[in-house]
Amino acid sequence: AGLNSGSLTGTSGNDVFNITAAKAVTTNAIDFTSVASVDAGDGTADEITSDIVVAAKLTGANALNGAGIDFSNIEKAGLNSGSLTGTSGNDVFNITAAKAVTTNAIDFTSVASVDAGDGTADEITSDIVVAAKLTGANALNGAGIDFSNIEKAGLNSGSLTGTSGNDVFNITAANAVTTKDIGFTGVASVDAGDGTADEITSDIAVAATLNGT
Repeated sequence: AGLNSGSLTGTSGNDVFNITAAKAVTTNAIDFTSVASVDAGDGTADEITSDIVVAAKLTGANALNGAGIDFSNIEKAGLNSGSLTGTSGNDVFNITAAKAVTTNAIDFTSVASVDAGDGTADEITSDIVVAAKLTGANALNGAGIDFSNIEKAGLNSGSLTGTSGNDVFNITAANAVTTKDIGFTGVASVDAGDGTADEITSDIAVAATLNGT
């Protein structure tokens, strides 16, 4: 079915919309082309899957644009190793598993990268222990996802590894440090990395114990 840049509305049940190409989806055994928008309908587990790598952009709660289609009323989305871009506001990306995050009431899987967008307090939280590696200012890799434009990150008793340069880790509270313009919490350990002048500073009095040479 060719919709000539038209819209598609799902059933009252849980529908799966499989992206096959730009502006094309298959659902309920029908191949749709020239689709401008999809309203998944009233189901509680409406889902996007994909045969292609999807560059998705959040547009609101349960809403995104991907493959040139504006989707609404979506609860799950598989990006096939694609990218996710946040809104212009402050978004929270909760890591649920490797390459998986929940944000704006959508469970995303097969996520390669997240650009949190233009907010000033975009945040990572996590249901799992995260081994995070700094990759630049406001940027890190965690759970197999490359994050950028992040201001806060909770590692759930995870580890943090610095860059190959000289990093400064400022202790702000117990299990909390700020570095590369990211406020980290839930930090169990820090490996400063390969720099020759990596440094700890602190906003609080620290009781430090040497544990190596």
